[in-house]
Amino acid sequence: MATTSKGENILSLLLVINGLEAEKLSEILEQLKNDSKNIGSHKQRVLYWNAYSAIIPRLSSITGKVNAFITYHTVSDPDEDGKADIIELTKKQRHALAHGGLELMGKKTKSLDENSKGWVIVYGEDDAVTAWEDIHFAEPCIYMTSSAVFVGTRFKRKQCKSIGTCKTVKEFEKLMSEIQPSLQSIDWNKQNVPTINDYNTFICGTWSAAILGTLNADSIGHSKDSIPSSVYAMFLERRSKFFIREAERLIDLMLTDVNKGESKPLVSASSMKEAGIARKNSLMKKVFVHESKKVFIDNQKKDGGDVELYVITGNISGTRFHEYGGIVFEMFYRVDLSLFG
Repeated sequence: MATTSKGENILSLLLVINGLEAEKLSEILEQLKNDSKNIGSHKQRVLYWNAYSAIIPRLSSITGKVNAFITYHTVSDPDEDGKADIIELTKKQRHALAHGGLELMGKKTKSLDENSKGWVIVYGEDDAVTAWEDIHFAEPCIYMTSSAVFVGTRFKRKQCKSIGTCKTVKEFEKLMSEIQPSLQSIDWNKQNVPTINDYNTFICGTWSAAILGTLNADSIGHSKDSIPSSVYAMFLERRSKFFIREAERLIDLMLTDVNKGESKPLVSASSMKEAGIARKNSLMKKVFVHESKKVFIDNQKKDGGDVELYVITGNISGTRFHEYGGIVFEMFYRVDLSLFG
């Protein structure tokens, strides 16, 4: 189970419900509650039992079909009860799941009633937080199998175009030239069609030796399978490598200023204190930061604003980005940060 500091709420169970009648949903959750007696550790059994016990009564006042997230938050204090909340999907989100071709990854549990077409997916423990973040905020990648083009993240995807088998380099080049206009948004909150860039595009599975032999690995990745979680893991790895290269370009700019004896730098690295000063005083233009700097990242997300935030995930050891503390940022103009104390 995901852990947290004392008294802090943490998302421990996430349900996504698509078009299930409230009565049918209650029946499914009662069965899942009973099944939870036989899962995992005692701690897990208690979590799922308490979660379903808190969720099911909330459905008694609902009539008709449910299209919603249901969240269950716990706290580290064992004397405090968890809390269930129902967050209704917007019209756009309901349409995306029911008619818009958006697919969520996870085990879909359906009613035994054949006339009921709805389903519920349950994400538990660490997957609950990961799925929530992914569905709402994750940057999508673009990938091609031998038969289709998809836009996807770890937990959601959409087929944008059916394609035929490419055997020659010329056919592949033609395919690549036609992909961008066919791409569609899977953004949970707004219309945001992805654009092909140097790290977000992949081919998956078996392709001809001619195509693989001419593939520019710096621009297009190759995943041996098309499992969304595998493709997205490769995407995150490629994105981090790209971000590290960009961060190290900023480090080069900083070192050039240092060698010139510049007292008012445009770029700074290593110091979380200076990063905090630049953030609080609206001096920061863009920042590359490792995921381990969670407090800084959370504060920047809360602030919002115009700062370009690039979070680098995974292992960074052996990189200059790591040597310079896992954070580097560029400011809007040259400034001596020591003046801001």
